[in-house]
Parts: sequence; C-alpha cells; structure tokens
Amino acid sequence: MKLTIHRDTEPEAGEAFLGELGKAFAVEEPQVTVTPGVNPDHRIFWASLVGKPEEWQGELGESVEAYLVRCGDEGREAALVTDDCEKLRAAAEALLAAREAMPDFANVVIGIPLPNNPLHAGMELESGTVDEVAWGLANFVKRAAKADAFLARAARDGRGPQGAGYLVPNEDGSLTLEWMEQKSMEQREYVLA
Repeated sequence: MKLTIHRDTEPEAGEAFLGELGKAFAVEEPQVTVTPGVNPDHRIFWASLVGKPEEWQGELGESVEAYLVRCGDEGREAALVTDDCEKLRAAAEALLAAREAMPDFANVVIGIPLPNNPLHAGMELESGTVDEVAWGLANFVKRAAKADAFLARAARDGRGPQGAGYLVPNEDGSLTLEWMEQKSMEQREYVLA
C-alpha cells in the first residue's frame, strides 16, 4: 500500500502515523512532501493510504466478511471482539491511533487508485471509536472492487473523475462515490450498495 503525506511542519506526526499503520498494513516507503507554511491559520497536513482493491482484500478480506456476517447476528461491538475479526480490529485500532497521532486539522483518507489518473478515490478517516472505524473500514474494503470496476468503466467512456473521487459512508454501510465527470465537468454520484 502506498502512503502519501503532505505537510507544512510537524514531521513527528507523519512518523507516528507511519509507525501505527505499519502495525497492521504492508506500507511502502512513504512519499512525503513539505510545503512551508505561509498562513498559520491555514495549516497543511494530509495523508492518504491507497491500495488496489486486491491489496485491501488480501489484508482484511476474510476478517471483513466474518465481521459483516456477525454484525447482522450479534451487532457491531460484539462482532468486533471475536477471534475471526481480529485482523479488522487490529487495522481499525492502527488507523484510529494513526489518526489521533495527526494534528487536529489533518485530513486523512484511505482509498483506491484511479485508472489513468495519478489521484485516488478516498474515504475520509475521522476520529471516533474503534467500532466506528472498523464499520467504515469493513464497508470500504467490501466495496473497493465495485468502486474500482465502476471507475474503470467510467474512465473508458470519458465519464471518469476529472480530479480525485470521494467515497462517502452511508448509515446502511453503502458508500456514495462522488466525482466531477471529465466529459461534462458536472458533479456525479453513484451509490455502491
């Protein structure tokens, strides 16, 4: 998986982020870009962990499937403490610890690469409980291949993203993919059920 960090200061936050993620994910050497801060009221710090759908599945697929089945039977919190969901729990704990190691103003996303585009389709990672992070991560991993296939078709037709794509979690576990279409330059969205 590829980790990219862009910051104006606070290198220790990036190191802490990488250290936490390394506990649960196979992360390549991070790409770090530093832009000197110009305005102290508008700080720069964002990080993205991007992998192909098969990388996310390889890391977490079995644990995610077990978790989502158990959620329906036992509820989210009970599902997360079972042995077959241990990898998902560890990944959620690492993501949460990494997020909390970042400055409050940081923007942190997990995502998939876009076809024929150097950017990614990402889901913002917010602070919360391990349960909330695990729920979001599980639904992202489950739908990453669908998002990738949809984006590949859209790119072939010239309807792919002009810039980055955004994956927005919904209460029911689905994700809404949002992007600006290359051909029409209009905002589009598609629900990944």
